[in-house]
Amino acid sequence: ACADREYDYAGLQYYGECWCGTDYDMYDLDKTVIGFCNTACVNGPGICGGTLFNSVYATTPDVCPVFAP
Repeated sequence: ACADREYDYAGLQYYGECWCGTDYDMYDLDKTVIGFCNTACVNGPGICGGTLFNSVYATTPDVCPVFAP
C-alpha cells in the first residue's frame, strides 16, 4: 500500500498497523530501540513493531536499507 502511494518507507506498528512515510528517522532514535519491536503480526508470521515503535521497511530497492551493515 505504501509503495503504491509512492512512499519510500512502510512502518508496521502494534500487531499490524501500517504507516507510510518519506523519512524513517525523524526522531533520531538509537538503533538499540529495536528491542521494543516485540509484537507479533496478526496477519502472518513475523514482528510488527511494538507499542509506539515501528518496524521500518524500504518500499523500493532504490532506497537505502534502514539498518545497513
